[in-house]
Amino acid sequence: MMVAVQTGHKAEFDAIWNWANTYMLITDSKNPAVGYYARSMNTDGTPRSDSPAPDGEEYFVMSLYFAAHRWGDGAGPYDYDAQANRLAMQFRHIREQETDPFRAMEMRHAAHRDPLRSSGQGRICGSLIAATLCDSRG
Repeated sequence: MMVAVQTGHKAEFDAIWNWANTYMLITDSKNPAVGYYARSMNTDGTPRSDSPAPDGEEYFVMSLYFAAHRWGDGAGPYDYDAQANRLAMQFRHIREQETDPFRAMEMRHAAHRDPLRSSGQGRICGSLIAATLCDSRG
């Protein structure tokens, strides 16, 4: 999307955005990442992962703001500014939500890759982008 907006390819930009909203948008209300986009997809539209990637959301937001400035806003999903604001507000207020989807993803995958976490000797300290291993006092 970023390349399409920077090179003035609106039809391609809209097609990618439409595909992302059709296949990548997480709509399962039981998933803490509802409203975000799946991090990895197969070409047939099936997800490889049901969790988001923060850098992906950031790229979506930036490219949508660029599109709003370059082409103006349309209706529905093509109201680029409104779509960018929705996503930006969602991760801007992530700590006010009941569950942080990026933290939930870190915790879900931490136990199998972190022997201290598995043994109960350590804990994961989260941020939006990365988890850092902390000792049990931390």
